[in-house]
Amino acid sequence: MTASNQPHGSSDDRGGRPTKGQPRATILWLNFNSMKNISLIFRSLDSLLEQEYQDFEILIIDNASDDGSWDAVKQHLGPGPGAGPPLRFLETERNLGYTGGFDYGYRHRDPSSRYVAVISDDAILSRDFLAALVGAMEKDPSIGAAQGIVTTLDGSRVDSAGSWSTGS
Repeated sequence: MTASNQPHGSSDDRGGRPTKGQPRATILWLNFNSMKNISLIFRSLDSLLEQEYQDFEILIIDNASDDGSWDAVKQHLGPGPGAGPPLRFLETERNLGYTGGFDYGYRHRDPSSRYVAVISDDAILSRDFLAALVGAMEKDPSIGAAQGIVTTLDGSRVDSAGSWSTGS
């Protein structure tokens, strides 16, 4: 496998973001043959860039797409520079499946990231998504994983709010 592991913007050339003592986070976002839903994909990508949380990077992973969506994703995000989080593009040589694609991204994350968010390509995040999840995890060290509330696209109905596990 090859990774286009060159930063598509570092904190220097994308304007940087003050960290205010926040723990570092990584957002992993996976693409695979998404051209048929490209307008939704663009909305999802835009929501990553609009996060209020300050200290995070975004890894955009392509899982060997062959429908032109990878080029569309890269073109939509543009070459930088600009204000925003560091953004990197990674490509797999073959389709590793959903979990395998995210595992690939996880192996390429910033090792100083305390938190990793796994985001589906059709998820539209609220601006406070990452801040809320990191805040909850920081308040309670017994929390090992967190999920946001998933609603329908129009926000009118909760689709999933996760579940509670006591580990027993």
